[in-house]
Amino acid sequence: EDTIRVGLAIPDVSAFSNSGDQAARYQVVVDEINDNGGVIGRQIDLVIVEWDLLDSSGFDAACVELTEDEEVFAVVSRTPANFGDMTCFTDLGDTVTINGLDLDAAQAEQSDGKLFSVLSDTSAALLGGIELLSDELADAKIAITAADDRGGQATADELAALLTDLGFDVVATTFSTVAYSADPVASLTEQDRFAEIWNSEGATHVIGIGNGVVGAAYAIDNLDLEGDMVLITPNLNPRTLNSL
Repeated sequence: EDTIRVGLAIPDVSAFSNSGDQAARYQVVVDEINDNGGVIGRQIDLVIVEWDLLDSSGFDAACVELTEDEEVFAVVSRTPANFGDMTCFTDLGDTVTINGLDLDAAQAEQSDGKLFSVLSDTSAALLGGIELLSDELADAKIAITAADDRGGQATADELAALLTDLGFDVVATTFSTVAYSADPVASLTEQDRFAEIWNSEGATHVIGIGNGVVGAAYAIDNLDLEGDMVLITPNLNPRTLNSL
């Protein structure tokens, strides 16, 4: 009647970087919530389990401990895609689960409405927000740019069809093939080539899909433009903003 047991599944990422005491940072947040009256008068009782990011059996063990042994009301985690099946929590304990990273659409469907993410799906957000930009895009000539992996081409095709149906003019679509992390020089050279295409087609707006936003901004900045070319993206996380 006076507490809510919340499970925290923390992946141990020390093999990749020193992220400090993750559990302590979550506890600070919980303490602040509890000091301000908790959740609808209930204090949060935090149950913390860490698991090795490189050990799938460790993730399964954490799932069993939180849902079957501790019987928590809800689970909060930051589990990268493909490092653990988040439906373990919703299947074993019928437990509401919130992932602090991107959500696998198939897992969300399988969870019967119990699996959530604090991050919106950027593709869905982009497609859903286009109509809100109708005034901004009036008389615009639009280029679309995406990476050719992670479903970028499919999203670009869907976006182009939606824009056309709404009466907008799509003048170019480009797909990057070189990752910046693999070859920075080749990647930026490719982005420069794309910007020349956008410019030659008279694009006034470029819609970026995925993580290529910074490269597109770099390439647009390199153009000798008389006016502006507007870059639109749903992918404005803190790291991207810092890079921009």
